Amino acid sequence: MLRFSLVALTAFAVVGCGGADCSQSADIQVTVVPNADVATASIIRLHVMLVVDDGNPRSLDITPQKTLTTAGSAFILRPDPAPSPKYLVTLTVQAFDADSTLIAIGSESQQVLNQGCNRLSLHLAGLPAAPVFDLASSSTDMAGIVPPVPPDLAGCIGGTPDEDSDGRSNICDACPADSDPSPVDSDGDGLPDACDPDPAAATNKLLYFEPFDAVNPNWSGNNANTITQSYLKLDPNQPGIALSNNATDTLPLNVRAQTFVFPEGYYPGTSPIDTGLFVGTNPNPGAPGAMGALCRLNGSNNTLEVFPVANGTLLGGTATALNINGALYRIRLTQRGNKWNCEAVVNNTTVAVNTTQAVTAPLYISLRAENMSVHFHSVVAETALP
Repeated sequence: MLRFSLVALTAFAVVGCGGADCSQSADIQVTVVPNADVATASIIRLHVMLVVDDGNPRSLDITPQKTLTTAGSAFILRPDPAPSPKYLVTLTVQAFDADSTLIAIGSESQQVLNQGCNRLSLHLAGLPAAPVFDLASSSTDMAGIVPPVPPDLAGCIGGTPDEDSDGRSNICDACPADSDPSPVDSDGDGLPDACDPDPAAATNKLLYFEPFDAVNPNWSGNNANTITQSYLKLDPNQPGIALSNNATDTLPLNVRAQTFVFPEGYYPGTSPIDTGLFVGTNPNPGAPGAMGALCRLNGSNNTLEVFPVANGTLLGGTATALNINGALYRIRLTQRGNKWNCEAVVNNTTVAVNTTQAVTAPLYISLRAENMSVHFHSVVAETALP
């Protein structure tokens, strides 16, 4: 049985391979680097979730001996024994304060060797305070939500990139995936009709918009090499691997998340071949206690699928036929109460599947790719109230 033991958590500068900090062994030195927006002095516990070769998640809790610094703090994972000469390690680290509030998160994946100087660097991104929604009185306290960019900034008209080709550049287009050259907002809620899930209900709001025009701390891990040319790229670089990139911004209940997906290529002879998005109570759908739903394109059997996720486990899904090819897809996952609607649009054709799963706030978005290379073009989240 594969086991991992924790060796140490200290704060030190990394020195050359073969030094005291990194020996030629199966050990994995993990350096946690908090971004500037992380309240490091408030962190009293790190919850580390570990996945080896896409297997079942393992977890452990660490109490830092010293305050984490932007220079990085490190701990050693020691496999007992290493599962193979070369294997994939995926780590998600959650930082909690004295009130057990999640205040920062980061994730990273890397191939490691059973005899080598294995180093893995993981960046922690700070989380904003969870917004408060009073649905009973139909009023909304928007405090804590990052507001969208105003729709008429200088340079908006004719700017690039412009993914929906409506003449309004991504950075100031409140409906970046829906062409609306002259936006109309019938209910006056600040969300144009083109992407308003209920254009007659003024309680719907734009919660989150990420055009992937630049590297930013709103997505966990070090994405400096994956965000380029207005898309975020996930590519496992070999068969048998699943990757994810997680939004660190929190969302309320009753939400619709949307992304554009372009399947760039896949690894033959593998299964499943899939991509999509997860919305749930933890950025990692495989984490213990995670609740939510996974909406995905399955290239192995040409279907659109939705799976309820309960306590970190993928339950039986619902599927409908959809020919998966090199086209650009719009995927939407809408949650209202315990009901979930997974929708894909390609070549003006819409297909949808549904499931049920209860969740609690706050919610997170995670983008996923397994055995394939995928481009994600923009992520939008909106309230989707009954």
